Amino acid sequence: MINIINQCPDYKNTILLGQLGEYFDCVLNDFGRKQNAVNIVFCDDGFIRQLNQDYRGLDKPTDVLSFSMEEGEELWDDEANEIADDMRRELGDIMISVETARRQAREYGITLEEELVRLAAHGMLHLLGFDHETSPDDEETMMKKQDEMIDGFFRKYSV
Repeated sequence: MINIINQCPDYKNTILLGQLGEYFDCVLNDFGRKQNAVNIVFCDDGFIRQLNQDYRGLDKPTDVLSFSMEEGEELWDDEANEIADDMRRELGDIMISVETARRQAREYGITLEEELVRLAAHGMLHLLGFDHETSPDDEETMMKKQDEMIDGFFRKYSV
């Protein structure tokens, strides 16, 4: 289940937000994680800057941050999985700065919507265990999967 939270009153493309929720629900299902819940939060630079400072020690805004609820340890043992099969489990949160995405879209010569889809795909892959910072091979694998997700989104939806 994807929960979309829009904290940016100046971003009003509710059609895209709904499509992102629907599409990434399918992605979770494709990865065998249909019982997981993910929050995708669209925020401003001030909000993401504070998170970046608090959690990464970087006093600057960034485009996307992912916060896994499963990182660092196995939170769900086999017994808990059997008991909680019908319950939604939080996979994590994806924070996307609309302000930074807007600047990057201009820089890359693409639409804001294209950049938001890219950032959502990037954040989702981190929650699913992909990491581009561990090795060149891991980066290549993650970027290939990210491109596949983006292409899949735009094949399904015309934005």
